[in-house]
Amino acid sequence: AEKIRTAVEEETYPEQIHQTISLGVTQFQRNEPMSQLVNRADEYMYHAKQQGRNQVYAGEATDAGQA
Repeated sequence: AEKIRTAVEEETYPEQIHQTISLGVTQFQRNEPMSQLVNRADEYMYHAKQQGRNQVYAGEATDAGQA
């Protein structure tokens, strides 16, 4: 995820646009509904944005609701 974030930040875009991304990363848990996985990753992405944007927040499944 950090390599993706860095690649986006370092890419040259038309009209001198400076682009960055924030990513939320988590791990799939056995027998977990896909919707729960996506919701957790989304929560972690918002956590990354709240910490100043342009960063990666990787949490554990047990952290859900605490980010």
